[in-house]
Amino acid sequence: MAAKTGRLLVVKQNTTGTTYAVVGAARSDSITINNETVDITNKTSVSSGKAYRELLEKGGVQSVTLEVEVVHNDSTLDKLMQDRALAMTHHTYRVEVPGDSTAAGGYFSGTFVITSAPVSGGYNAEAIRTYTLESAGEVTFTSSTVS
Repeated sequence: MAAKTGRLLVVKQNTTGTTYAVVGAARSDSITINNETVDITNKTSVSSGKAYRELLEKGGVQSVTLEVEVVHNDSTLDKLMQDRALAMTHHTYRVEVPGDSTAAGGYFSGTFVITSAPVSGGYNAEAIRTYTLESAGEVTFTSSTVS
């Protein structure tokens, strides 16, 4: 499988209806699928004389975390993200994931809330804002050609 460049992984925010725009001035984007587990280990959880942990299949809560690191600026999209963080409101986002002939590309889509939006900057560097978004409902994956 050929390596893919990181710039092909893109977080987009729903701006109006079915229109999505790249989160402005993004430097890096990431998506994490989180699966909490439900431990059902008990006194009979023994195999070959050893006790092993047992987990309930599909028993825990699933969530998705997005992180977007942007060069902090006065763009309309950066302002929109900041306003959404301050309002603590839910909005639709899409994460485009590159694929190739052996792995499905496509996009994750769902409702998220911005849970963190710190701004940082070094003495001789640009100001950076890192948005952390947490899913607020079901997140779906749609296979498609994303290049």
